[in-house]
Amino acid sequence: MRKDKNCCVLMISGVKRYKLLDNIVKCGIECEQIQDRNEMLFISTHTSNIKRIERLAAKYGSVTQLQDKHISIRRRLIKNVMLHSGLVVGIVISIILCSVFSHMILRINIENDSEQVRADILSVLDENGLHIGSFKDGFDYVKLERELKRKVNGISWVGISEQGSTLVIDTIDNIPKPVSDNKRLPCNVVALHDCVVDKAEVFCGDLNVKIGSGVRAGDILISGERKKLISSGKDNKETEVTQYMRASGRVYGTFEKQAEFFFPYEQCINTPTGKEITVNYLNIFDADIPLFIRDIEGTYTYNAIREPVSVFGIELPVAITKVEYSEYTEAINTFTDEQIDEKIESSIRNYETELLTGYEIKDLKKTVSRADDGVTVKLIYTLYGEIGEQADIYLNKE
Repeated sequence: MRKDKNCCVLMISGVKRYKLLDNIVKCGIECEQIQDRNEMLFISTHTSNIKRIERLAAKYGSVTQLQDKHISIRRRLIKNVMLHSGLVVGIVISIILCSVFSHMILRINIENDSEQVRADILSVLDENGLHIGSFKDGFDYVKLERELKRKVNGISWVGISEQGSTLVIDTIDNIPKPVSDNKRLPCNVVALHDCVVDKAEVFCGDLNVKIGSGVRAGDILISGERKKLISSGKDNKETEVTQYMRASGRVYGTFEKQAEFFFPYEQCINTPTGKEITVNYLNIFDADIPLFIRDIEGTYTYNAIREPVSVFGIELPVAITKVEYSEYTEAINTFTDEQIDEKIESSIRNYETELLTGYEIKDLKKTVSRADDGVTVKLIYTLYGEIGEQADIYLNKE
């Protein structure tokens, strides 16, 4: 018999249910399926045959009950779901994760070729709490664009947009300004220090100070501005004209330079013990979950290496951080007066080598003050050398 979507199932119970079944067959009532289970007959037939079967059942003292086929299907469905509960849970979790990830930033795409610019942009975003794994809601992109333009060197424009779970940052680099040729600008030679002028060699311009006189830092030593009278017209009327030039020359002088150093008697020194421990952390969003059980005791320096997890090129808000700990011990090192004196002499030599090269040291006054916590050294140098530098003259164009 062909299956019909209008079929139903009758449950028949009673002592004479087999006689009833024999009469159903004799009466030519078509049945799709007949089953005998638990002293009950289950007859699947068309809904138009229900009344005829019920009349026959009443004749033989049997009880009929209509079974809802849809309930049976739902029960079988629930049973199948329970047998595959792991798959169902996985599907539910996947739907939840997709819903959560759709509101999160899983990738940041910065349209710029400079590694430094990209690093600076990521640093500014991180300062504002925006990074991979952040929820997209609650960020003012206009404000972020202004802050990026203000803090990141090398860009003149920045735009932020969203493409699904990807944050796209477009930038326009600064147009480099043309390098001006300062060699063509007029300039003066000015003093670098408060000093006494001892010697001058003028190549271009006019000497503006007297040998043996004192000057202040910033005073003009060689002037690039020269004024002269020019006669013009039939009456030879004189007019003052200012000429500008690029002053050059060497001016030597004597000046003082001061320095001060402090050397404590006690100093904390970290000494490595050679013990190293490497552990891993699971980073999910902003949470660091340790993947180890043991406690790390002691004093350590550490180096962390973060390895993000990506799927199909999309960086997920999950990473493994490898942390390498190096143990060290702290000790207080106490210095004697002799050791302090050696450090003082070494520091003075380094200072003179690094900062006073090119100058002649004519005199040195050293004052040493000893206290309970350390020694303070004040140095006053009398130096001789070149004291001038060129400073451009900027003219107003009228």
